[in-house]
Amino acid sequence: MAKAEAAYAKGEWETVITSLQGLAELDPDEFGGYAIEAFKMMFTKLNDAPRAYGYANKMIAGACVDKPEMLNAVAWVIVSTDEIKNPDLDVASKAINLANKLTNNKDPMVLDTLATVYYLQGKIDKDVETQRKAISLADPETAKQLKPSLDKYLAAANEG
Repeated sequence: MAKAEAAYAKGEWETVITSLQGLAELDPDEFGGYAIEAFKMMFTKLNDAPRAYGYANKMIAGACVDKPEMLNAVAWVIVSTDEIKNPDLDVASKAINLANKLTNNKDPMVLDTLATVYYLQGKIDKDVETQRKAISLADPETAKQLKPSLDKYLAAANEG
């Protein structure tokens, strides 16, 4: 971690990324979040989408295969990071559908990400249905945070 922090201070992004990946590989349960940060930095700091998506596929099939929170994070980075101009929705869909399966279609945050993927894929009916389910399963505060997305999807459905 010290190596990553020192490299970060100098803007040595390649060293930061490889250090974070190394930590995640040592103990995916403890340091898995660093893998997600490394993945995001491949887009935001290196502008290397092919490498990032290769790493995402490796995580989906490997260290994240049974970790719905990490799968959700992979998909969320793809669909919500401003620096990603042409998100690979196939990779996002693969990650979020696996997360949804692992959570038995009952995790509101996973469902929220799934609805976002549907929206970006142009699956308007599915995004509305999925977002409604996310809101119904969420606690009141989270439901409030998820509502604007539902409003956006409903507006798109009314336009289409």
